[in-house]
Amino acid sequence: MSKSLGRSRSAMKRRYSKPGSAPGILTAPPGVEGEARVKLIAYGPEHVEERQVENLDEAFRATEGHAVTWIDVEGLGDIGLIERLGSHFGFHRLALEDVLHCGQRPKAEHYDQHLFLILRSLHLERRELVGEQVSLFLGRGFVVTFQQIPGDSWEGVRNRIRQGRGIIRQRGADYLAYALIDALIDEFFPVLEHYGEEVERLEDTLVEKATTGLLGEIHQIKRDLLTLRRAAWPERDLLNSLLRDGSELIADDTRVFLRDCYDHVVQTM
Repeated sequence: MSKSLGRSRSAMKRRYSKPGSAPGILTAPPGVEGEARVKLIAYGPEHVEERQVENLDEAFRATEGHAVTWIDVEGLGDIGLIERLGSHFGFHRLALEDVLHCGQRPKAEHYDQHLFLILRSLHLERRELVGEQVSLFLGRGFVVTFQQIPGDSWEGVRNRIRQGRGIIRQRGADYLAYALIDALIDEFFPVLEHYGEEVERLEDTLVEKATTGLLGEIHQIKRDLLTLRRAAWPERDLLNSLLRDGSELIADDTRVFLRDCYDHVVQTM
């Protein structure tokens, strides 16, 4: 597995199969062939195991000795690695294809042995709105996540696991999935706060001294807020689907926390 993941975000473009291609064909996004890094956190009430994985057999063995195993893949260039993960856990080929086609709308898909979620990560980087697709598989005792690029909003979740804070180490993989979803949704609020401040600044400038450059700033804010809305609206539908579905993979007491996530998305909208 290559570890050279330092690349520009502009390289992360949408990639779709050619019209008429057979379904389930796995193709790496352009410019990232061979790139992937795998991190493992496996835990139970009394213990935690965490490391970067050099061989997937290490991760597969961890699922046998721990209550919950989280396998996080950064980078989508190693098709062999993605296929092997899919084969081991029984992921549907169409779901794996969606992992690699990074222009997907947030959604939840229910399979016999796992749930598959597409989510959006949105945050500010040097005052610019940056987004990426995040894919999540939830099964019995495990969560597998795929990210386009290194870096995420999940370090707080990792710290809760490491330090045994809260109830996360006493709960199952469904609660871990909830915590990861909640962290992505919480990203929206500082973004909204930033744009609220920007709108107030523009209003003050318009009153004091209007300039032609303001029009471009207003249009950029409008585009960014539309991007945020396009992420929040389907994630509301995704959470509604998880709440209404009777999947045994999500415990009833975890649905209470998912309802809180749903409320946060509605508040964002």
